[in-house]
Amino acid sequence: MRLLDLRTLRRVLPPCFAGALLALGAVSLAPPAPLLGQGVEECEADPEICPPPVVTLVPAGGAWSGAEDSTVVTVTVEACGQVAFRSGFEVTVNGDPVPFPFSTGGRAPGCMSTARGARAIGVGTGGAGVVARACNVFGRCGEAVATYGYTKVVPGVEVAPDGGRSVSAPGAAGTYAFTVRNPGSHAADYTLEARCSGAASGCAAPATVRVAAGASASVSVAFQAGGEARRGRVTLDATQANAPAARDSGWVEVVTTGGAPGG
Repeated sequence: MRLLDLRTLRRVLPPCFAGALLALGAVSLAPPAPLLGQGVEECEADPEICPPPVVTLVPAGGAWSGAEDSTVVTVTVEACGQVAFRSGFEVTVNGDPVPFPFSTGGRAPGCMSTARGARAIGVGTGGAGVVARACNVFGRCGEAVATYGYTKVVPGVEVAPDGGRSVSAPGAAGTYAFTVRNPGSHAADYTLEARCSGAASGCAAPATVRVAAGASASVSVAFQAGGEARRGRVTLDATQANAPAARDSGWVEVVTTGGAPGG
């Protein structure tokens, strides 16, 4: 059984036929739907006919971190309405109004009218509370709220030793344990690279290491010693992820003798 509102029924059928169909139960009365083109009086009288737009913020929230004082987040506002929009988006960041792009579109599943806008918003260590609001032509408004957080990570790395010594037998495989320290305020991931020169070759180390704030980690570097009575160097570089300026190196001298390898 198809649902029709009384106003539409009277418009498409002569009064006598409309009354007869209603009397026979061939149709049922239903509230006017947006597809049927409501007038101002109907929408103003019944919020269910012309409800406020549904507003969405993307991302819906989140937290970021970095070595800078703040970061930039691209925020998108989307609105789905059943009648036309009154005007553009009303957006505030931490209570302060900010201009926001507003572009209307066509219909979408479940939406008679759509609108969208996006812009970059700065987020500092105090965070950003974003409220986005959209209203339809009848003054009914919907809104979305999101909170974005940011933590400034104090970067840093220290690699030791700077000038250690490892004695190895000529041609022997050896290892040396370096120390990677994180003097920063938060746990950090470090990218590692081992380098060899002189009477040391084939240096190898783990690709990364994670170190808690204020803590240290031991990183073993493998190498191959050269010929007898020669010197070389093994170097370990550590660079903090997302903070390339936080970089340090440690090194150790490799000396080959006729004895057993050591470290």
